[in-house]
Amino acid sequence: MNKGRNFSSPPSLGKRLWSVWSTLISFQKRVYGETWPRDPDMMTQKYVMLLTKEAMEVLDHTSYKDHKPRIDFDNRAAARKEEIADVVIYAMELAAVNFSSPEELIQEIERKIGINEQRINLISSRQQIPVQ
Repeated sequence: MNKGRNFSSPPSLGKRLWSVWSTLISFQKRVYGETWPRDPDMMTQKYVMLLTKEAMEVLDHTSYKDHKPRIDFDNRAAARKEEIADVVIYAMELAAVNFSSPEELIQEIERKIGINEQRINLISSRQQIPVQ
């Protein structure tokens, strides 16, 4: 199903995450000043708007309208990847405003995955119960 995709975790991923996190924070401080983020609520709003706009741009490189003929968008794959990278960048900047470190973010993601797993298990168990 995921032919050609590598979902293994390279040992250097943690270092690369820290590097990207640090670089993004550095960029933001160059743009907004060393006290970035002065107003976390305002910056949260700003990054959510930017992230939403970039996510919508991903759709521009797909054939998402079911009522229109499907167009071959394979040549748009590079453009989609670039827009997805923008989405991730804004998501990481949003996270950097609200989390003190990538580790804190990962802990919250793991906590949320645990909650979602419990929900999936509950839904799965309900579907296996015969209805009488």
